[in-house]
Amino acid sequence: MGNLHNSNFKLKQYEPEYINICVELFFDVFTDEPFNFQITADNMTRYLTDISNSPNFKGYMYFMGKRLIGICFGAFIDYFQVNTYDIKEVAVAKDCQGSGIGGAFLNEIEKDLAKSGVKAVTLATQKTIPAFGFYKKNGYSISDNTVYMSKSL
Repeated sequence: MGNLHNSNFKLKQYEPEYINICVELFFDVFTDEPFNFQITADNMTRYLTDISNSPNFKGYMYFMGKRLIGICFGAFIDYFQVNTYDIKEVAVAKDCQGSGIGGAFLNEIEKDLAKSGVKAVTLATQKTIPAFGFYKKNGYSISDNTVYMSKSL
């Protein structure tokens, strides 16, 4: 992958004109192991477009040269006077996973968010997938008082 401090890596804000390459990356990551989601590109386009149309949305793209290797979609939340960024989705190209690029991407996002006054970053993930260990390794911890719950209908 080369040097992670190389100027070849660039963080950019998401723009709707990039939806197709974001969908390609997301689709490639999440239709394979360990997720194996049964989704179509049309479903993914609608899903990511819905997130990007949310109030207070901010998305990031991470490029290695001209190649998109990471995306992060989230939204700002003013949680009782604590400006928070809630990550909805993150994907890093499969061939870049495990190389430190994902951590560098998160670090660049966090630096940008801190400049705009964000005090915390939140996200939900599953304990049974590799992303759980990735987030722990990058300084995220399990909240002592918050639980993400769901109910199948």
